[in-house]
Amino acid sequence: MSTTNGRAKPNLPVAERMHTGRAMAQDVWSIYNAANLPADCINLGQGYMNFSPPQWIKDAADEALATVAANHYSHPKGRPRLREAIRDHYSPEFTNLGRPLDIETEILVTSGANEGQYSMFTAFLNPGDEVIMFEPFFDQYLPSVTFNAGVPVYVPLHPPKDDATKPTSADWTIDIDELRRAITPKTKMIIINTPHNPVGKVFTRSELEQIAVLAEEFNLIV
Repeated sequence: MSTTNGRAKPNLPVAERMHTGRAMAQDVWSIYNAANLPADCINLGQGYMNFSPPQWIKDAADEALATVAANHYSHPKGRPRLREAIRDHYSPEFTNLGRPLDIETEILVTSGANEGQYSMFTAFLNPGDEVIMFEPFFDQYLPSVTFNAGVPVYVPLHPPKDDATKPTSADWTIDIDELRRAITPKTKMIIINTPHNPVGKVFTRSELEQIAVLAEEFNLIV
C-alpha cells in the first residue's frame, strides 16, 4: 500500500513476469504441508532436521566468527581457500582436462543451489532461448527460466509401467528419442538433477551418456 499526502492508495501492480513465471502462484509445498497427513508419516521431501549439526561444524563456525579477517566482504567468486578446496576435491573427476580445475574461471561459490542455477540462466539465456526440464521438476526452475526470458520445454519422466505398490527411483525412465524431438534450434540448456527432485530418480550412466551425446551434437549447456 502506497500513500500520498497521508491518503492510502491501491497497491502498485507487480511486473507481468511475476505472473507468467508463477512467482505469485501457490507452490506445491504450501499444499503438501497443509495436508492432513498421518501422525506417523515421516517427511523425507524437505530439510526438516530433528538433530543438530555435527560438533566439528559448530566448532568451525565459531572459529570463523571469531576470525576478524573472515567477517568482511567476501570475494565475489567465493573465498580463495574454499575454491582451492573445491578444486582439490573435484579435479580428479575431470581427468580428461589433463590439469586441475581453475579456481578463477571454472569454480564459483554461490549462496545455495537456487542462486547457482539462477546465475547460470542469467549468464547464458537470451530472450526466447529454450530450456529443457524433465517433469515433474523442482518448482524453482520455472520462474528462474522465465524471469531470464527463457522458454521452458517439458520432457516427461515416465513412471513405472506396472502397478507396483513400492516403485523405486530406478523405475522412472526417460525416452531419449522423445528428448531428441524436444530439441530445436532455440534450445540452449538441459536441466539435470540427479537424484531427481521430486521423484528421487538417479539417472543411470547409460542415460547420462546418451544425454551427453545430444548435448555435444547440439552444443547444449547441461
